[in-house]
Amino acid sequence: MDEDQVRQLIHDAIRDHEARVAAISGVIRALLLAGTWHALLLLR
Repeated sequence: MDEDQVRQLIHDAIRDHEARVAAISGVIRALLLAGTWHALLLLR
């Protein structure tokens, strides 16, 4: 492997990791938002 291939592998791994983190973060935020709305509706 030459240096460019190693850099591409690292770049791909970082991009995949960032995509997973963004997806998990989105799910957690959606759950928190749903929980907040649920709590507000229960308070009515």
